[in-house]
Amino acid sequence: MPEKISNPGMLKAFYDHGYVQRLGRSLAEVEGSFDATAFESLAGDGLADLELKARTEQICAAMGQCLPKDFATAVAVVQRAMGDPGPEPDDEGMGGFEFWPHVTFLSAFGLSNPEAALRAMRFFTQHYSCEFAVRAFLIEHPDLALEHVRQWSQDHDWRVRRLASEGTRPRLPWGQQIKAFIANPEPVVALLNGLHNDPRLIVRRSVANNLNDIAKYHPDRAVEAAAAWFNTGQPGSQWTVKHGLRPLIKQGHRGALAILGFEGGEGVEVSELHLDPAQPHIGSTADLSFTVLNRETGIVNVVIDYALGRTLAKGKRGEKVFKLRNMALKPDQAVTVATTLRFKQLSTPTYYPGPHAVRILINGRVAAERLFRLN
Repeated sequence: MPEKISNPGMLKAFYDHGYVQRLGRSLAEVEGSFDATAFESLAGDGLADLELKARTEQICAAMGQCLPKDFATAVAVVQRAMGDPGPEPDDEGMGGFEFWPHVTFLSAFGLSNPEAALRAMRFFTQHYSCEFAVRAFLIEHPDLALEHVRQWSQDHDWRVRRLASEGTRPRLPWGQQIKAFIANPEPVVALLNGLHNDPRLIVRRSVANNLNDIAKYHPDRAVEAAAAWFNTGQPGSQWTVKHGLRPLIKQGHRGALAILGFEGGEGVEVSELHLDPAQPHIGSTADLSFTVLNRETGIVNVVIDYALGRTLAKGKRGEKVFKLRNMALKPDQAVTVATTLRFKQLSTPTYYPGPHAVRILINGRVAAERLFRLN
């Protein structure tokens, strides 16, 4: 069976009747009472007409019907059929798609026996990540699940440590939202405090994504945690912070900018702010230019952005920040900055005629503003 399949069409085709037969044989080889013929009939019924997720769910449901009814006994059978996961792989790809139905079995049938399911999850995730399966347990059995997750965060295997971070992301794409963590990120922050300098990049990348999730709802708390990690001086931690705070940096969050050394700059002035044409039309462009001058007595590291305030549908207002330049300004140094604003009509963003504004941001501070009408 292939270890890696990147094309969605290939992945869907992978779960065909041949796969069902191989899975049935592997289960029958380790459990004499397993009826492989009945399993193949149930799992393969109309399989060709199903989409990817529906295929894996049907295969998983057939496993549940044909395996022993006692979950602890059944999960032990599945685990034996999976075989030894082997040592940690040298590469950092996530393979093992052949075990997607196996992992789904844990959340589909294990919620009534969470201890057995969570114990098995450490083994299963070394074959195929349980980041989706664990979420049901964090929602239904939060205390027990967090106890296991804390242990996973200290595991010697990076695949298990990654599960501790990826599985607790409040808003994992394509996964169930964990509303308790959206409301209160402290249990997740406590976990990430031990993972931000993980020796494996794939774990740190997960921690960065988790920090980004937290920042969507609790930006100041995310910045507070990130500052503590960054100030350890550890290169791995600083990499995690830089990647995890990218959305806040782009939004011009002053606390996030300060962590990376872009703070102060109150004495940096913006003048000669021009927009040409002064009243642009939808579908056109406009040239934006301005001068930045450092009035302070020392060198100032600045992030120069602009925020475009827009009229939205039904008279609502919106704003988006765009990156321009990062630079170190010497005392009395003046720099002219120029860019082009494009008002091409797309589905996202959609432009509406009405009052607009362009604001120049210096380290997140509004240093100058020009109002205009988009026609």
